[in-house]
Amino acid sequence: MPQKFKIACFSGLVGALCFYGCKREPKMFEGKIHYRHTLESCSPNYPLDVLSVTMDTASDYYYKNGNYKWVNANALFREDLYLSDRNRNYFLVGRQGDVYYGEGSEVSEEILDYSIKRNQEKILGYECDMLYLSSKQKKDNSIVHRYIYFTDEIKIDSNAFSQLKYLSHDFIQSKIHSIPLKIVMENPEFSITWEAESVEFQSLSDSIFYMPGMEEAMPVNRLSF
Repeated sequence: MPQKFKIACFSGLVGALCFYGCKREPKMFEGKIHYRHTLESCSPNYPLDVLSVTMDTASDYYYKNGNYKWVNANALFREDLYLSDRNRNYFLVGRQGDVYYGEGSEVSEEILDYSIKRNQEKILGYECDMLYLSSKQKKDNSIVHRYIYFTDEIKIDSNAFSQLKYLSHDFIQSKIHSIPLKIVMENPEFSITWEAESVEFQSLSDSIFYMPGMEEAMPVNRLSF
């Protein structure tokens, strides 16, 4: 067999083995996810009209390098901005645009149980695993159940949230390493589902991760509401 033919066959074999046997490293996510919200009331204390005014029926989530901004266009809580270098959330609230902040180091709950199940649902063509989490809330001792659907194709560096204790972001990210495509949250009085309707990988301007008035923001104890 000619030497050149042997080399060509060997190169082709190596390429084929790499193609079929090597998993491609997912691209790190930067961009925007649009979610729709499904709300359900389990108590007269939280009628649907109140829930929709508070939490909206849709939202846009922007993520870049450990920072995020979650925007509700028609809700009392209009924006939630997290800056990883400050480990703070800034909140834009109400028609007057009052700005508050909460420390990411606040521990709001105790994790009681968790589990991960593989290949539970397909969302926008992505095969998603599911993280189940139950926790006891410090403010009222209520039990909250969360079902978080995720894929490694929307991958992020989970170290970006390693100091964000509030709502167990640090723990959740240590398990999923991604931005969820669906979150179901159930507590004794209402439930809400955030499900992605679109995912856009795109370069984002740093100016998105700014909120007018944030430097004069008022501190808030999130465990009190």
